[in-house]
Amino acid sequence: MDLDINERYYAIAGANQAGHIGLCRELCEAFLRDHPDHGPALLMLAMQLTELRLYAEAERMIDRAEQVVPAHRAKLIWAQRGHLFEARGSWADAEAVYLRVHQAETDDATYLIYAGLAASEQGDVERALDHYTRATRCREGCLDEAHYNRGGKLLALKRYTEAIEAYREALRIDPDYELAKKRLLDLELLINHVQPD
Repeated sequence: MDLDINERYYAIAGANQAGHIGLCRELCEAFLRDHPDHGPALLMLAMQLTELRLYAEAERMIDRAEQVVPAHRAKLIWAQRGHLFEARGSWADAEAVYLRVHQAETDDATYLIYAGLAASEQGDVERALDHYTRATRCREGCLDEAHYNRGGKLLALKRYTEAIEAYREALRIDPDYELAKKRLLDLELLINHVQPD
């Protein structure tokens, strides 16, 4: 007896969440044989193929999804295309796509954080800092991560006092953020070393 479409898709999502990349890929491919225009399954398969470094196949799935996904969901396709560019090391293309996604979700920090990473990978600390700073002003998304990443760029620029403030804000949002605790301790030790009392 065949599972209904929702149960089959939930099985795919469950395999993805559990990190079972091979199983998720096989479930997606079987599902798409029966439902070739199912946008979420196309994007899920694109994710798995990207993870497996099968970039040309992943791009074909994204292109197919672009043809069938409603326009109001286009940001999901752009985001996956950004992840594909990122995986390929096409950082400028990834950054451009992430900024395009952010324009559709201006209150969400997520894609500004991704754009900041892409700018960082291109060696542009100032542009990355700008993306992270803008991300900290959003109302949704991983704001602790936005502040943490902002702190990292401020640290790189030797703007230590501002970096300390950024890490403290990340910890205010998430008191258990271990990396932020380590960076804050590092900066406090640095400040004491550079400017002893």
